Amino acid sequence: AATDAAGGSAQPAVGYAIAYPVGVIVTMVVVTALMRVKLPAKNDPDPASAAGLATQTIRVENPRRIQEIPGIAEVVGSSEGGLRISYLLRDGKMRVAHPDGELKEGDLAFLVGIPDAVKTAGQALGKPIEEDISNDRTAVNFSRFTVSNTRLVGTPVANLFLPARFQSLLTRVRRGDTDILATAGTRLQLGDRVLVVYPVEREADIAKTFGDSEHKISAIDYLPFGLGIAAGVALGLISIPLGSLGSLALGAAAGPLVVGLILGRIDRLGPLVFSLAPSANNMLRQMGLVLFLAAVGLSSGQAFATKAFSLTGIKIGLLAAAGMVPVLVAFWLLGKFLGLSTARMAGAIAGFVGQPAILSHVQTTIPDERCESGYSATFALGIIAKIVLVQIVMVL
Repeated sequence: AATDAAGGSAQPAVGYAIAYPVGVIVTMVVVTALMRVKLPAKNDPDPASAAGLATQTIRVENPRRIQEIPGIAEVVGSSEGGLRISYLLRDGKMRVAHPDGELKEGDLAFLVGIPDAVKTAGQALGKPIEEDISNDRTAVNFSRFTVSNTRLVGTPVANLFLPARFQSLLTRVRRGDTDILATAGTRLQLGDRVLVVYPVEREADIAKTFGDSEHKISAIDYLPFGLGIAAGVALGLISIPLGSLGSLALGAAAGPLVVGLILGRIDRLGPLVFSLAPSANNMLRQMGLVLFLAAVGLSSGQAFATKAFSLTGIKIGLLAAAGMVPVLVAFWLLGKFLGLSTARMAGAIAGFVGQPAILSHVQTTIPDERCESGYSATFALGIIAKIVLVQIVMVL
């Protein structure tokens, strides 16, 4: 965007090549120091997945319907709840617990969910026992299946009707590196690995339903991908006149970014699926970043060699370093004032700077999903704001 605004000059790329490593290094040092300060996070409680998932076998002493159990995640249309009942041993016969079913006195029920929810539900139902009934896979088994069937993208778990169709139950979803409890309202994404409890004879049917193909999710459907890029470029070409100051446009960078945000929110449009599996997404991001930096180097290498170690280059580097530190500290203090967590603010700083390498460093230090939430919340807005500001600066 800066190069276009400068009429194709190589000078913006030179300034970028000098300030870029300085910004990354300074941010890495600052965010490492700030992560040692634990923010109160009064408005940002720990995510449910932070506690992990616990399991417990309960001998039922207080019969009740499964949907009446405190904290149950079986209510259709809801994304709430902290546990599910998967296995049920009754009269010596193992079965899958149906969401609409009822627990009777003497049943052995297998609970899975957030530790506090499992404990509360267990106390309400009866007494915990040491036996793990899920170890008996003679009649009922559990496995993970990969969601590669594009027709399931964006579908809530309840709409799969697994209990009615296959007498089966989806209890967990592994998305990226995070294992989460599957509630009735959890929407599936391409590349999810779902854990299903099922009668052994229905395994093939369930695998066919989800697709269960690693090869398919590693491939990219270029039709929706290309349409999205074309729509983004078209949006970027729209120019907003600013009178005597010239005009303003999102350009070929921010246009696809805005369209990508919209398409990522809606997931699909008829047969076109716009979401990408994590493996394909990460590959494209890393490849794109490498190609972008290589192109910057090829276009400005000679000018960079001339300017980088000159007085001008040193001034640019020092200005970048001096400008970053107070801005990052002020950003951190704003997060403290808003009651956000250390993890979310560290990720937000990485997104504010717009550098995935800093996010990787943050996630290595703080393995918390709020890091990526903070990153995604500021990355897109930061990039769009910079593109707009660059054009304003060039006009002034």
